[in-house]
Amino acid sequence: MSEFNPERISQLIRQVENSLTHTAQVTDADKLVVGVDLGTAYIVLVVLNHQGEPVATEMQFAQVLKDGLVVDYIGALTIVRQLREKLEARLQVSLEKAAIAMPSNTPESVCKTHRYVVMDKVSVSLRQHIGASSQPVVSVGDRVVKGQLIGAAPEGQLGSMIHASMDGQVVEVNERQVVIVRG
Repeated sequence: MSEFNPERISQLIRQVENSLTHTAQVTDADKLVVGVDLGTAYIVLVVLNHQGEPVATEMQFAQVLKDGLVVDYIGALTIVRQLREKLEARLQVSLEKAAIAMPSNTPESVCKTHRYVVMDKVSVSLRQHIGASSQPVVSVGDRVVKGQLIGAAPEGQLGSMIHASMDGQVVEVNERQVVIVRG
């Protein structure tokens, strides 16, 4: 565990504040890290370079959470998308991965809701615990809705029925997974 360093924390806060209006040069877009804070007053997206330095930040006032719970899912999703689009335009890169932090002892159901707000892409495994791997019933390019069947157990075998966890378009199908991109 690293030692508490108030000088370093103050420096990082100043860098984040600066990255609200100034975009740093990005040398390796593949190593960017995006942090998302779904706060009770603001939603904040901060992009860090491979050295952990803020390169761009966007934030917006939002009343989509109450006591840590998402109370306006569509509102949260819309704001996160808009902020991401602003950052992508500023940086001239596609941001496809993000991280969120949740307080300890947060129920899994609350964590999942926060993840769904942030995620634009899911990989759904066709192999579930016991039984045969499910066979995909969708193809690349298909549009799916949350809850739609995307994989079925082979006829006459023990297996699982697999359903889409979000609305979107199927972008990859193989024997292991179905990949869906939101949209």
